[in-house]
Amino acid sequence: MEVDGWDPSLEEELGISLDELKKWIEEAVEKSEIVQKKKAQLTELKEWVEQKEEEEAKTEMLLSDANQSILECEKLVKATYHRNGLVYRESSSEDEGCGGGVLSSEVIEIDDDDDDDVIAVGCCKSRIQSSAPAVFVSQVPSQSMTQPKPNMTEDELRVGMSILGKKRTKTWHRGTLVAISPVGNGIFKYKVKFDKGKSLLSGNHVAFDYNPTLEILYVGARVVAKYKDGNLVWLYAGIVAEMPNNKNRMRFLIFFDDGYASYVTLPELYPICRPLKCTWEDIEDASCRDFIEEYITAYPSRPMVLLKVGQIIKTEWEGTWWKSKVEEVDGSLVKILFLDDKRSEWIYRGSTRLEPMFNLKMTTANTQEKKLAGQQRTRPNMGALRSKGPVVQYTSDGHVGASPVKTPQSSPSQPSQTPQLQQRPPPPQPQQTPQPLRVDNKHQMAKKSTSPFVPGVGGTHASKVIMLTAQTTVTPTFTQTYQRQLPTLAPAPPPITHALTTIPPQPAYRAPTDRIFYLTHTCQPACLNRVRPAKPDTHRGKNPLLTPLLYDFRRMTGRRKVNRKMSFHVIYKAPCGLCLRNMAEIQHYLFQTRCDFIFLEMFCLDPYVLVDRPFQPQRPIYYIPDITGGKEDIPLSCVNEIDSTPPPDVAYSKERIPEDGVYINTSADFLVGCECTDGCRDKSKCSCHQLTLQATGCTPGAQINPNAGYLHKRLEECLPTGIYECNKRCKCCSQMCTNRLVQHGLQVRLQLFKTQNKGWGIRCLDDVAKGSFVCIYAGKILTDDFADKEGLEMGDEYFANLDHIESVENFKEGYESEAHCSDSEGSGVDDSKSEDESDSSDDTFVKENYYTSSSVWRSYTTRGQVKGNKEGEQVAPLGGVSQRKTLLVFSPPGGGGGENTPKNTRLFFDGEESCYIIDAKLEGNLGRYLNHSCSPNLFVQNVFVDTHDLRFPWVAFFASKRIRAGTELTWDYNYEVGSVEGKVLLCCCGSTECRGRLL
Repeated sequence: MEVDGWDPSLEEELGISLDELKKWIEEAVEKSEIVQKKKAQLTELKEWVEQKEEEEAKTEMLLSDANQSILECEKLVKATYHRNGLVYRESSSEDEGCGGGVLSSEVIEIDDDDDDDVIAVGCCKSRIQSSAPAVFVSQVPSQSMTQPKPNMTEDELRVGMSILGKKRTKTWHRGTLVAISPVGNGIFKYKVKFDKGKSLLSGNHVAFDYNPTLEILYVGARVVAKYKDGNLVWLYAGIVAEMPNNKNRMRFLIFFDDGYASYVTLPELYPICRPLKCTWEDIEDASCRDFIEEYITAYPSRPMVLLKVGQIIKTEWEGTWWKSKVEEVDGSLVKILFLDDKRSEWIYRGSTRLEPMFNLKMTTANTQEKKLAGQQRTRPNMGALRSKGPVVQYTSDGHVGASPVKTPQSSPSQPSQTPQLQQRPPPPQPQQTPQPLRVDNKHQMAKKSTSPFVPGVGGTHASKVIMLTAQTTVTPTFTQTYQRQLPTLAPAPPPITHALTTIPPQPAYRAPTDRIFYLTHTCQPACLNRVRPAKPDTHRGKNPLLTPLLYDFRRMTGRRKVNRKMSFHVIYKAPCGLCLRNMAEIQHYLFQTRCDFIFLEMFCLDPYVLVDRPFQPQRPIYYIPDITGGKEDIPLSCVNEIDSTPPPDVAYSKERIPEDGVYINTSADFLVGCECTDGCRDKSKCSCHQLTLQATGCTPGAQINPNAGYLHKRLEECLPTGIYECNKRCKCCSQMCTNRLVQHGLQVRLQLFKTQNKGWGIRCLDDVAKGSFVCIYAGKILTDDFADKEGLEMGDEYFANLDHIESVENFKEGYESEAHCSDSEGSGVDDSKSEDESDSSDDTFVKENYYTSSSVWRSYTTRGQVKGNKEGEQVAPLGGVSQRKTLLVFSPPGGGGGENTPKNTRLFFDGEESCYIIDAKLEGNLGRYLNHSCSPNLFVQNVFVDTHDLRFPWVAFFASKRIRAGTELTWDYNYEVGSVEGKVLLCCCGSTECRGRLL
């Protein structure tokens, strides 16, 4: 207050000098509580500004260093490319898609997508760290991501500063620190004065009243975060579950102590002053504490349900499973709409309230119980048919979640291998012998699922080898962790070198230019006399879809525009001029004309499947015309565009090979045969078709599917109960029968090729229509005990279970368990209200056992039900149930036991308890080279051909979608994650739906 301008005469009236008055006013102002508080706030503001300026300077320095590192890395990459004679070229996905061509093997494509970068970095890191081929990695979490930095200093607590304190209501409020009291052993208590009352709190129950820096935050860090519900805002304690990244739009995922999850931003966080070393110990609720401990311990590997908007999924609420729909997916949270009452709720995607996560926990608990009881071997148990609904994905948050197992160095006296990590095989050495596989636990073996699988027989590829010269150096390859170990069992024969730069070209098909006119007539065999060949295999080895055109059929594509929508149609014109508009007309024509040289599967009405688009490798270095040695009806060529490494020396066999202890009864006396004379077109009269139809009664609902089986020689989707083809006892014509497909063997043109990062794989040389039969999985058939022994000696990476019986039984049990889903009438799942039944996972789901236990997850709804919050404010229960504080327990199924337990069908076969195994490691067919993908283009189907013994189906692969020429063929190995204790098998298939882990 200014007094200098006052009249001096006032001094006499006031009885005090102006200087003394000024001093008195200043002292009164200084003593004012408001002024002191404002000064303290100003001081804190200055400190905050200085802190932000320091952070900005550090950020700029880090950015500068990062830019410099990027430039240096780019220089190193370009130098590496230059040394290897490669051309470094940046390209976009748009350029690649528009080109439509095949990428040159001289260019390594570097995508900008973060997910692909993460996969590539993870795979390369695994490759670099492993001294020997290894596919299993130890389940050791990365501690650096869940622990504070070692040299981080704690901020000082001073009396008088503003802090946050925890009240008995579990909410946090602002207050002033008025005293610090030591209690011994370096521990202090903090007295905090709130607006109403005071509290003496521990260091883990007070928080700084400012926003933390990124340096002090990590996964598992204790913080106080804002929780918003409309216009109301509360402060709750929790732990950081996710750090900011591109996937969560640079936000923090917080797991609150009461079981909710929410995304928040940095200005909504406050650091706990003195957190406990094990941060989860500060959580009072036992089940939430166990969940947080498990989450932090396993991080960065964390299972979550992979969901898409519009998917149907069962979600738990108040102890009952309800059919719900995915409305929105936001990072690790999903907004669920309950279809019964139109309620919406945000839920963490790793919550056991979601059916797939609950299934996973139930399966894990059941497996562990059986292991402890000695009832099950410690190895993967793969089911036959993976559900079409949401699947559990194992994310790693951009980090490699497990480090490879360190294998002992190989020595001449004690060779060692680790199963299933594909590395580039070294050039074969003379006198090289197979090395035994070293396994710590003889029962822990990984076997593929064979709920759709096939057997085979032996032979070697002794065909001519052509070495093709190339003008440039080859692109280096990296190895991915899921690929199998490809053994080099014997020295390869010396290749014959030819001065060729390309594979001998196939003669191109030229459509005839003359027109065919139709004259009214009744079609008969004479219609094809003009084109009927003297030898039925005239065009052997050609694209089967092109064969009709080679016999003067015309394949015409028409288009029609209706309501501004363009549609395409394919019409075949027969040599006699008759137009065939659909598959039924084509089938009728073939029978009318007795066409025994062109078959129904050679016709395709899909306008997007081109019959004259052969794939041609760009710069092959190594080429074999046929690795089967003529054992297959169609030659299987082999190409290596990466280096000159030959394929593994494996005895080729397209037939099943029963080993010791395996007897397959293929006598016609034990087969059901039909008496059909119409090519088995009438399913109601064909005995074999009826076997397929009647078997579908074992599916959920026990309803027979009258359309099961092949439709015009194609299989649109997997049939879990199997397909019964006509056999040698049937009276139908083997060439004209519509129920004979797999037994005819390989028909499509395939090629074995060396991939950039997955070892050897199989690709198609022509377009493949959806539902087409591709090939079978052949090899030696072993007993379970013999497979254990051989797996220890030679490796189990090519094992596949013939588990058709178990898969069908599990399929049935999954349906029956859902009858106990709800005890209250009118609640739970109402199938009639579902719009998309195919997205619902109704298999293998047990949910009838609920009991109290502290070892399982639960979540609490201590706040209002959350509906449709804005972005960045979603709050969701972690795992567990709803409004009541009740426990959701997943108890191992089958606890009831007793006489009502159904007997396993396999026990009727002389008391057998385990399935047989197909081993294609040393002897097998091309099916052994098919790689895994979480989004495969093949599915597996069990087919009964030469025996109706449920233990020995053929395992066949069918196209699950339209496949373009040159595309690699893949299928889902169906491994069960966590089935091999202590082992982790990462998946690097690169699919957008990649589950992250195979084991």
